[in-house]
Amino acid sequence: MKRFFDIRIDPEERIIDLRNSFKIINGSNDKKKLGPESYAIIFKGEGIFYTFLMTYDELITEDDKTDLFETTGIEIDGDGALFEIKSIQKVITILFEIDGDTFLENSSINNGEVKFMPNNI
Repeated sequence: MKRFFDIRIDPEERIIDLRNSFKIINGSNDKKKLGPESYAIIFKGEGIFYTFLMTYDELITEDDKTDLFETTGIEIDGDGALFEIKSIQKVITILFEIDGDTFLENSSINNGEVKFMPNNI
């Protein structure tokens, strides 16, 4: 199985959207929506390194949101396919890390990394 992550960013709305991501199973030509496969989201910045596993169709739990905020000052809401950065205090990079998967490049994503500055979100 090969997964292709199509990550769309709306910097004004602070939305990270993976809903157009898909998988191709065993070299077939059929694209399938992602499901319960997990991937890591890593938040990095000055004095910040926080990782948690998510699945495409799973809500971000209140415990995960609270722990992320208390550890990093980053507030998020949503699920594994579509989430919003509510607030950040410092420059951060969000890295989507999935071994062997492919990221579809666009103007806001580079090799699975997205950078946010406090003054532009």
